[in-house]
Amino acid sequence: MPLVMLVPIAIVMFACGYLLQAGLINAFITRPEHSQFLLLVAIAIHITTSLLVGLLYGTMLPMLPRVNPVMLAISLSFIVSYFAASFFLHARQALRARRS
Repeated sequence: MPLVMLVPIAIVMFACGYLLQAGLINAFITRPEHSQFLLLVAIAIHITTSLLVGLLYGTMLPMLPRVNPVMLAISLSFIVSYFAASFFLHARQALRARRS
């Protein structure tokens, strides 16, 4: 069964990478290098933390049959990453407007 899921997972991962490139990374290309590095570190920390939380909740899943903590953790991680990305994208413009 793992070979059957290989194609859908590859499609989903390609779509996630494309959306990440189109939505977030292209906005940081013209920024200074330290800002780009901070984005790289933030994405790496987010991916690592999401995987760890998902794995830890996955091991707890048999102990909690009524609650689906994996979906809760995934939902919360996407919400937090959305707010962090929107902050980084709009903070520069807000600072410029405030200084003017």
